[in-house]
Amino acid sequence: MSTMNNFLVKLENQKSENEATFIIGPLPRGYGDTFGVVLRRVLLSSIPGAAITGIKIDGVMHEFSTLSGVSDDVLRIILSLKGIIVKLKSLEKQTIEIDIKGKDGESIPVRAADFKHNTFVEILNPEYTITHITGNKNKFKAQLTIERGIGYKQTTVEERTEIGYIPIDANFSPVKLVTYNVAKTRVGQDSSYDQLNITIKTNGSITPTEALYISVDSLKENFVYFDSVCKNLTSGQEVAIKLNEESKQYQYNQIMDNKQDNTLYKISKRKSDKESILIKDLDLSTRLNNILTKAGFSDLYQFEGMTEEEIVNIRGLGAKSFDELMDVLKQYSIKII
Repeated sequence: MSTMNNFLVKLENQKSENEATFIIGPLPRGYGDTFGVVLRRVLLSSIPGAAITGIKIDGVMHEFSTLSGVSDDVLRIILSLKGIIVKLKSLEKQTIEIDIKGKDGESIPVRAADFKHNTFVEILNPEYTITHITGNKNKFKAQLTIERGIGYKQTTVEERTEIGYIPIDANFSPVKLVTYNVAKTRVGQDSSYDQLNITIKTNGSITPTEALYISVDSLKENFVYFDSVCKNLTSGQEVAIKLNEESKQYQYNQIMDNKQDNTLYKISKRKSDKESILIKDLDLSTRLNNILTKAGFSDLYQFEGMTEEEIVNIRGLGAKSFDELMDVLKQYSIKII
């Protein structure tokens, strides 16, 4: 079988800030569709993003209500809210508010830009119209809840935490469309190679290049673990699955005790001889290690004095990696603001 050590990834056509086509190749015969299917599935379902997950409207008890002086009923307003594109700069859920009053003889549009400023929330399509108000005695006052997530989230009854709060189905994916085709390409005299042309369109909260990188990085992280599992199988370590639950728990306790002792030793050593805590020497996940290295971090003490918002905005850092980094900083008593 042909190897894949020499293929390239090129940005072929930047149609807009949110849409671009990439060329991947040359690939061995058949790998164009293999890469295309896998990348498309990951891009559409596994890229983290933010979305509106709930609303509370002043004077509204449930989604089947109507508002005096507002051109749309609550159900139509909820559907309209799904068109607002948001970027969340925090791992915690945020709330944004709006309070708009009507005018005599005029139909006043309620736009996304009318929401009050929130440091952690950026609305990417501020001119988007949600509904209209008529009459100076009418108003539209509401609170929106915005969260980070992956894929599609369907509401449940348990999410109705208070009277008047309406949970909303949310599509967190920032990738709106992925198409690809496979063409034949030549390497020397051999014309049996594949060239994958893949087009990615996002909602603007991330670029197509960032989406492609995150999808590949996610695949790599999972395949690194897959690789280690397969190595265990080939070396006979698969017998570990036959251990009973008591033995598994004992092994787990031993591993955690050793890990804790090793962490305490590292902390003690750092305090005694003032050595740097090099990131490459830490037992971090492959994903987190790569993210920090690419962002220029080599010593854990570089995080001292940083704000949580600055850490959240490190490129490629998702919720899982953020939690892992916070645990490590806490273990080594690294103080952040």
